[in-house]
Order: sequence, then structure tokens, then C-alpha cells
Amino acid sequence: MKTLFALFLVLSCFFGALPRGAAESYTVAVPTGYSLIANHLNRGSNTVADVLPVVPDGVVFTKWNNTTRSYDPSNTFRALMGSWSLPMQTLSPGEGASLQNAGPPFTLTLEGTPHLPVLPVGLTNRDPLLVSRQIAGIGSFEQITGRRPGDGTVVYRYRDGTHWEPYVYWSDSGWTPQPPLIPVGEAVFVLCEVCPSLAPRSVELVSLFPMEGSTNARDASLILRLRDPDAQLVPGSVAAVLDGAGAAPPLFSFPAPGEGTFTWPPAMPMAVGLHTAEFSYQISGFNEYDYNIPAQAVTNSVNFSVQLRPFALLYISPPDGSTNPANEKLTFAFRDPDGQLDMSSIMALLDGSVLTNVFFPLGPGDITGVYRPNPLLTPGAHTFELTYSDESVPPVSYTNRVVFHTLPLPQIQLNWSGGSLTMMWEGGGTLLESDNLLAWTVVPNAVSPHLTTLSGAMRFFRVRQP
Repeated sequence: MKTLFALFLVLSCFFGALPRGAAESYTVAVPTGYSLIANHLNRGSNTVADVLPVVPDGVVFTKWNNTTRSYDPSNTFRALMGSWSLPMQTLSPGEGASLQNAGPPFTLTLEGTPHLPVLPVGLTNRDPLLVSRQIAGIGSFEQITGRRPGDGTVVYRYRDGTHWEPYVYWSDSGWTPQPPLIPVGEAVFVLCEVCPSLAPRSVELVSLFPMEGSTNARDASLILRLRDPDAQLVPGSVAAVLDGAGAAPPLFSFPAPGEGTFTWPPAMPMAVGLHTAEFSYQISGFNEYDYNIPAQAVTNSVNFSVQLRPFALLYISPPDGSTNPANEKLTFAFRDPDGQLDMSSIMALLDGSVLTNVFFPLGPGDITGVYRPNPLLTPGAHTFELTYSDESVPPVSYTNRVVFHTLPLPQIQLNWSGGSLTMMWEGGGTLLESDNLLAWTVVPNAVSPHLTTLSGAMRFFRVRQP
């Protein structure tokens, strides 16, 4: 209550004797004394001379300036001159002013063309602002300001030329004493701390991919990300065009309201070179609470380049520094999704000698080369070297080299003694046995030397190196 009382004092200081309220439709009744007045129509340049061309002699027009939070210089109409002392002062739709009439009551007819409202109105909790509806009609708080009232919002009307009447809003109880409905032709003071706009928040372009001027792989998808907090995006309106042709139907996840991602994977890898992608979508209009936000079509375009996807050596086996059996095969693999590898340039060397019996398949994709040692590798260190180049002009050459060690294959020594057989081998390993050379089983706990008793028609043994 102290705050409201203080605001009344502030308003009284602003207003002096404070103008008395006006009631109007297209005709405004101006009482003796003070009144607040609003213009809802456009006439000429909305100067005082345009809006109020003739009033009784001595009527004083004083415009409230919402920027300076004070009244502009007073403007007096002189009947003898047939004009205002400051004829170029304006009273545009949405503004407010006071009239001081020392004579008897009179009526004003305001004429003009409809005004297109500009909303929301800028409000503040620092000082009251004088505002009015921007079209001819009884106005609610929402229609006048284009905003939603927040806790502590106050609308001040000057009623019956005698007193201020406040309308106070609290979220838990609403307006007190009731929601304000302001007559045609009347302006009101509004004080607001936090009054959010009623207009939908804008649809925002978050990102486009590919980005403008970027270079991408041939299988890069087209991706459009939009932020749409108030679900203004027209469903099904999002489309993409790549190099003048429509893209595939979108795969998308779009919560409403929220942020959506629209993705078009290319039906086939894009050609190498420059491309243009256009993304278009529709945003719905909004025409509530005196807003007149038209629907709009938006198009965003990007230019980007596509290059071949790079090839890469996936692995060489045996790996560098490893120890392997003498009969371990040598392998290597490339990934070459766009056929950039010059297949004829691949050369494998073992200990400086070119391997001529390396097998690998042709064509794009994963390329695996295999070499099976023949004869077996000798025990000790070996160097496996791989050289190759791409198909650029000029070509770029690459070399990969690994050094690995081999162990001799285990040799089994047999010693018969009566009906028993003693087997000895070097280098560790696992002893296996079989009756048919087809199915082999591990001999449990067998270490060199291993003693066994033979039975059956035949038995075979071998050692598997770890």
C-alpha cells in the first residue's frame, strides 16, 4: 500500500491537477477541467493540428513524453488564430496526453484511417508510462500493451475528472478490483516490472550443415536445426533443395515447442565439386491481442564443396615389435571408400625383397592384402615394409614399416622305451593328440618331456606354438 500511495503522489506531481477521465467511442467527451485523451486513428501526420483541428478557445494540450518521463511544453489553442501554439506536436496511436478545458464540456470527433499496431509496448517499473490502445475499441491490458501482466502490475485511470483508480494484478488473485477495460479515446498510466510479451518467440535458425564455404565428404548429410519455442513452424513445411533438385524426405525429431533437427542423407554420394543447398520453411502468423504478425516464408542457402573421402591404412600384422611363429601370415588393410588408392602402386617388401604373391581384392571399400610365408620365416628379426600412393596429380607416396620377430617351429623328439613313449620339444607350446588327424584335443598338463603309454591302432601328436 505504501508503494501505491507513493506512486499516486508521483502521478499527481506529473499531472499537476491531473486530467480527468474521458469517455468516448469515435466521439470523445471532454469535461471541464482535466482529462486524458488517446488517438486510435491515423490522420495526416498525426499532428495536433491534424487530430484536433478545432477545439474551444484556451484548451491546453499537454503531451506526456514516455522517454523523458515528463510532459512536453504545453500547447494552447487560440480561436482567434484558429490554430495551436505548437501545431506540430503529435498524438499518434498508442500515445497519451492531457487536455485542460477551462470552459464548458464539449465533444470531439476523431477521424482517420485504421492504424497497424506496433506491439509489444516498452514498459518499465521505474516510472509509469502513458499508453493507449492503437486501434479504436475498448482495450484490455493485453490489447493495449501486447504483454501479459506480471506480479505488481498497476494500471492507473483518472475517473470522472475527480480521482485515480488503480487496477493491481497478482498471479494468485488476478486483477483487483477487476480486469481493466479502458474506453475508446482514453489513455492510462501503466507501471510494470516484468510483463512478458504475448507475441510468440521467433523461430530461430540454430545452424546449417554443411556450413557456408565448407568442404565435406561425399556422403555428408544436409542438416537444418531450428529453435521454435512457441511452435510457430508450420508442420510439413520444411524442405530442402540440393543443386536445384528436391532432397529426400526428412528424417527428423521435432518436439513442439522446442528445437528440431531435420536431416537429409544423400541418396548417393555427392559429386566432387561445388554444391548449393537451400532450406525453406513456413512460419505461421499471429493476430491476437491486436498483433498483426504476418505469416512468412524463409529460405536459407549455403554453398559448399565436396571432396573424396580419404583412404587410410587400417592395420599391418604382425604389429611392430611383436613375436610370432615362423609360419604367421602377413596382412594389411586399407579403407578406401572413394577409390583414391592407386592399387597398382601397392608394394610389399619383406627384409628388402618384394613379395610377388600378395593377394588382395580390387575395388573401393576395405582392401585387405595377405601373404603366406613360403618357405617359412627364419627365426629372428624381420622387417615388413608397405609402400603405396594415391591417385592425385601429382601422386603422394606413403611408406609404413614394422619390425617383428619369429620363433622356430617346435620340433618333437620321440624316445621309445618298452611300451612307453617320451616326447620332448623346445620353445614351450601346447601338446595336442588325435586318432584321425581331423579332431585334435589338448593333452592335459603336458610339458616337455612328456611320458605317455600308447594304446589303440594309431595316435598322432603335434605341438601348437602359443
